[in-house]
Amino acid sequence: MELRNLRTFLEVADSGNFTKTAASLGYSQSAVTAQIKQLEGELGVPVFDRLGKSISLTEAGRTLYSYAQQMMSIENEALTTIKNTDAMTGELRMAIDESLATSFLPDILNHYREQYPDVDLIVRVAGFNTMQNLIKDNVIDIIYTLDRLDIKSELERPRVLEEPIYFIAPSDHPLSQKETVSIKEIVKEPFIFTDSESIYRIELETRLAAMNLKIRPFLEVQNTDIICRLVSKGIGLAFVPACVAKSYVKDGKVTVLDVPDVDIHMYRQFLYHKDKWQTPQMKAMCQLLTEIDFN
Repeated sequence: MELRNLRTFLEVADSGNFTKTAASLGYSQSAVTAQIKQLEGELGVPVFDRLGKSISLTEAGRTLYSYAQQMMSIENEALTTIKNTDAMTGELRMAIDESLATSFLPDILNHYREQYPDVDLIVRVAGFNTMQNLIKDNVIDIIYTLDRLDIKSELERPRVLEEPIYFIAPSDHPLSQKETVSIKEIVKEPFIFTDSESIYRIELETRLAAMNLKIRPFLEVQNTDIICRLVSKGIGLAFVPACVAKSYVKDGKVTVLDVPDVDIHMYRQFLYHKDKWQTPQMKAMCQLLTEIDFN
């Protein structure tokens, strides 16, 4: 049953005239007649009584009229909803690396919420392997990660920012007074590490293994801000992204150690699946992460 025929049927029923209906809908009168005949053929019963020049709904026609109105209403609702998908409502699902969440998430959310207060934001903190699975399964829309650049080819990467990873020590630590520090001095110190899945920890341990060296952490903490706080209290040394350490360095609570033997950089990058249809909410977040420098 075609919606076009139902629309014509409703117009004929309301106007009571085939000629008026043809003029209103921009059809020829023969086209209107053909549509009604097609509709009656599908139903197997007449929908109009034709008595001379007068037409009126049959009992079947009156029943159909109610259903046809409902179907037109549903059609209009669907068209309105789909055409208005640019309206900034709905949901945005995002996953973010822990260190980036610590450093940038409050500012990101503040900027986004100021512009789009009616969008529901769902944010998960996760490692990159977990993020890849989430985006592959369409559980999330965007990931914001700190990683190497060898990202899967199915992921689109609009922006990349280099992020150094620092060795930090308490400001009153003897190593903080030195211009440069060797990695052999570092590995002798009490060390606080992030969890074993941290990409920059893996990179550091790989570099150390090539030198036949190894750091044995006395403490592992998943939250990099807590790690910086522990270092500022004199509890040990650590290896953390510059974005996390910066406020502690600025306040003079920790010192960045210059370790020429090991120079490791990762990359802040936001990604989404190439085949993912970008909702307006998603486009707005991509634009925000592309245009604004969160430092």
